[in-house]
Amino acid sequence: MQPGTILGEKFRVERVLGEGGMGCVVEATHLELGTKVAIKFLLPSALQNAEIVTRFEREARATAALQSDHIVNVTDVGRFPDGSPYMVMEYLSGCDLSTGLSRAGGRLPIAEAVAYGVQAAAGLADAHDSGVVHRDIKPANIFLHERKDRRVVLKIVDFGIAKQTEDTSRNLTLASAIMGSPKYMSPEQLRNSKSADARSDIWSLGVTLFEMVAGRTPFAAESMAVLHADILHAPAPSVLEFRPEAPADLDAIVQRCLAKDPAARYASTRDVMVALEQLAMGTSSVAPSFVITSERMQTGADFTPMPSVFDRTEIAEPTPMPDRTGPAVSNTKVSPESEMSSAPAKAKWPLVVAIGAALVVAALALRPKADAPAVSAAPTAVAPPVVAPTTPVVAEPAKTHEAAPPADVVDAAPPKSTVAPSSPTPATKAAAPKPAAAAAPAKAPAKRGSSLDMSFD
Repeated sequence: MQPGTILGEKFRVERVLGEGGMGCVVEATHLELGTKVAIKFLLPSALQNAEIVTRFEREARATAALQSDHIVNVTDVGRFPDGSPYMVMEYLSGCDLSTGLSRAGGRLPIAEAVAYGVQAAAGLADAHDSGVVHRDIKPANIFLHERKDRRVVLKIVDFGIAKQTEDTSRNLTLASAIMGSPKYMSPEQLRNSKSADARSDIWSLGVTLFEMVAGRTPFAAESMAVLHADILHAPAPSVLEFRPEAPADLDAIVQRCLAKDPAARYASTRDVMVALEQLAMGTSSVAPSFVITSERMQTGADFTPMPSVFDRTEIAEPTPMPDRTGPAVSNTKVSPESEMSSAPAKAKWPLVVAIGAALVVAALALRPKADAPAVSAAPTAVAPPVVAPTTPVVAEPAKTHEAAPPADVVDAAPPKSTVAPSSPTPATKAAAPKPAAAAAPAKAPAKRGSSLDMSFD
């Protein structure tokens, strides 16, 4: 198939993506829409086999009926002018898991393997819910699709030998025919492909998990006969034999998937998905930052998917778009919490001013009064006080002189005192009686400015 070839009068071939013994997949461009698609069709040699053609058409119908984030999406089917069938699928960018394992040196980081196991189990669960058994799960049929945001999404492809559990109209597989890849096939599928059900896909998923972690399949033999005998009878080895640092819970999950008796395996691939999700969420050594469900993939910010496969060291996270539904406002926003935290700082200055004012009032109330007599060390002599602006100062002793008592106490004047009275305080006023003939400056009461005091002059 050469680039530029027009297929079905509406697709232009860009390049060949893959070719097998029966079919070919090419990248093509829709001539009207300009979108990229992948087109799968049969080779001329396969068109001679009616059973292969019928199986191809069944694959197209089965895949188109499946709606899952982890199954390749089939958008159209048709026939070329020569009558050969084709199917149009979404274009996937990346590589299959088999190629990814080779690029990574044969095995993956444990967290990455668990994350891909969750996605593969989710895709199989959606297929099984629709009544479709894949019957050929292996790394080559699991595609690691790199989206535009550079995150990796696992997609299950190639439902060529899928079995529809409710389709009994025609059996296209003989009981003696071996359909699938023997290294990934369950014991019951090796015995009789017709008996393979959803639990056979669980076995194949367990083999794929084992290979992603251990770097090899659990059963390897030099001959096909020995390989079949080991799958049918030999116990599956432990993942820990090849990856001692792997969690024991992961080994337990793989061992249950590889149980010889289908009834001893998980009841459904959805149960496998849940077990792997719980392992990823509850084990620190196995902690992929996104957890896959069958409905939607939730991606974290600190997970770098497949760095070894795609040779990347950094994954750019998409920048969130601003909300443009409301009116235009300033980009600087203050949250209610920040406003509440800044409110006490704004209310501090009135409190400081109030405390300062209270201190000033208290200081003024406790300051000695200006008209209190000063203390004199000289006997029988009292000097008038010298009042400073803020602090009372003891004046020098004045000359001794006779102080005339006031007119209203002349008749009862006591003998002259030899010690000048000390400055009165509230405590001394209450404890000692007021002397009847205390010496005081004659003009001191006039400083009050009272008309009552003036009457005694």
